[in-house]
Amino acid sequence: AQSTAILCVKGDSPWNTIDDIRKAGLTTPIRVACQDVGPVEAVSMPILNINAKYISGYAGSADAILGIIKGDADICVYSDTSVLSFIQGKDLKPIAVFGSKPNAVMEANGIKVPVAPAEYADLGGLLGCRAFAAPPGTPDNIMAALEKSLMDTLKDPAMLAWAKTANSPITALTSKQLMDEFTKAKTVYAKYVDILKKYM
Repeated sequence: AQSTAILCVKGDSPWNTIDDIRKAGLTTPIRVACQDVGPVEAVSMPILNINAKYISGYAGSADAILGIIKGDADICVYSDTSVLSFIQGKDLKPIAVFGSKPNAVMEANGIKVPVAPAEYADLGGLLGCRAFAAPPGTPDNIMAALEKSLMDTLKDPAMLAWAKTANSPITALTSKQLMDEFTKAKTVYAKYVDILKKYM
């Protein structure tokens, strides 16, 4: 499944745009809540030109988000499904979707989140996905059978019904589509190798 990263602030924050966050960071670094400083956090802040200070060490995304709610951090960049319930509960306010189109999970739940401006197009290359993989050397016919089985399962009426009740639309990619996304991601990350070396 592919998920889109969403930039969020505390529900009652006065910030409503990326520019608001950037301007606030001119005087005091913006505290970014995260488990570790992963590639999305490390690269998205320079792309957005946000003066960031990473508050890491949280056990999981929910703990990091609770850090924002408690006031220990200012913003987070997490997947749509990670922030959904907190947005619905008004604990988080979404600022922007990373990518070139509206987020399917938010749209399915009646939540409108602005897409990050085109000037931040590189954000769309920050890949977030959960992929099924097989060992190197797996025969092509086996790979094709596995892919067909998975894609058929994701079209099954029972699976689609579950996804609807879970407020989690299925956004499946074929192996070719996934590799295209990986290629795009590598192109973006290659621009920020020095930053990634600092945190990885």
